[in-house]
Amino acid sequence: MELFEFSRGGKKYRYTSHDQNVTVAGGAVFEPLAISSPKIVRSHNVDDSSVEVAVPKTCELATHLKIAPNAAVCHLQIMRKHLSDDEVINSFKGVVRGTRISKGQLKLKIESLLAASNGIGLRRLYSKACSHTLYGDRCSLIPGNFSETATVDSVAGDVVTASGLAEAVGAYLGGWIEWSIAEAGITDRGWINAHDTGGVLTLASAPLSLTAGASITAFQGCDRTLNACIAKSNKLNYGGFAYVPGKNPWGGTPIF
Repeated sequence: MELFEFSRGGKKYRYTSHDQNVTVAGGAVFEPLAISSPKIVRSHNVDDSSVEVAVPKTCELATHLKIAPNAAVCHLQIMRKHLSDDEVINSFKGVVRGTRISKGQLKLKIESLLAASNGIGLRRLYSKACSHTLYGDRCSLIPGNFSETATVDSVAGDVVTASGLAEAVGAYLGGWIEWSIAEAGITDRGWINAHDTGGVLTLASAPLSLTAGASITAFQGCDRTLNACIAKSNKLNYGGFAYVPGKNPWGGTPIF
């Protein structure tokens, strides 16, 4: 039989292809579910190491992924064991990279850990704009120093209004808001595309799990310019090249 353990935030979802509950060493219980068993391919090609797993769209995992698909990374570990044997063998580990609904099922695209690690390497760029991750190690700003908590007045599509936000208009442009989803054991996040008067925030997508009366924490954004770093007393950690010449020396224009 196969055992599927999904981990997302502080919550685990355990399912089995068996028709009864399966308890493994340590006391973890895997519940029976009509879950598809993916064909796992052993290959030197990284692209071949990804699989697709289908679960009923009414199960707890599917419900939480549909509500907040981008809130937290969802990991999957597939294990195998014999019913009469206590030994559990790991057969696959990966990360959920996408979802789609088809014929009453939520199909999950699972990328192996090998494929997931085959991402972008060096990110520094020779440009005027800062290439550091906002609030990252090289940026060094502390998120808590540039955030505030407020209560949501209303949610209309991708527009969230929280009149308690006191910062000037535009302060949260390029930042994000966070709120807790207790039943899923995660903190959801929405990226801010616009910040207008009255605490009106336009997000990159509709926050399906956010409702009026909820508490949010808003984090300020950054336009990645030297002036932005100066305003936040972070000039020494500016990651761009503010004085790059505007004229290309190899553009063909004669100097004299």
